[in-house]
Amino acid sequence: MSNSPPDGKCGLRTKTLQTSSQYIRTHLVISLYVGERLNSKHLMFDGASKPIYITEALTTKAQKLFFLAREFARENEFKYCWTSRGIVFLRKADKQPPIRIESEKDLTKLSQK
Repeated sequence: MSNSPPDGKCGLRTKTLQTSSQYIRTHLVISLYVGERLNSKHLMFDGASKPIYITEALTTKAQKLFFLAREFARENEFKYCWTSRGIVFLRKADKQPPIRIESEKDLTKLSQK
């Protein structure tokens, strides 16, 4: 029996996994990939390795802030922008500490530096 999608294509369909707690979700993600980005090979799908992206449910306010932060990151050459537990973070480069973004004012302050 193959783990390939039934249509024979390498593409993956959207799947949703709802966990009962943030703790379970976090530890599931950590256990699935250490050292490389989560991909279809970790879940034993046949075919080419495809990245797997994990999203989290954000409040409307957090969604807007995340959108603004991603836009800010592109315009100001930040390498990373992500959310964790509903909080938005930015990081300029690999070895630098993350910057917690709690409001649009934080983005304004960063742009003035």
